[in-house]
Amino acid sequence: MISLITDRDLVVKGLANNFNANTQISEMITTDVITGTKYMSVEQASDLMSQHQIRRLPIVENGKLIGMVSLGDLAASNTSNKETGKVLENISAPAELNK
Repeated sequence: MISLITDRDLVVKGLANNFNANTQISEMITTDVITGTKYMSVEQASDLMSQHQIRRLPIVENGKLIGMVSLGDLAASNTSNKETGKVLENISAPAELNK
């Protein structure tokens, strides 16, 4: 199982639950992590990130983390600025309540 914790998790989950510096990380990690593969195209990765409103996409092979694609990586790739802007817009939009 892949788990992940980001600086945003620490702030949002920590503040929302009044966690302190002694709180175990296991109380804040995300366990339902969306992952990609090294065989995905940039477009597939950006679509997945946009759909799930995530700024980082862990790349996994055989159940192990082998890399991470970030929104900045998409901006630096050969994708158009318009496509990267669309992904950022979708990621930044308020999440649907029934997700």
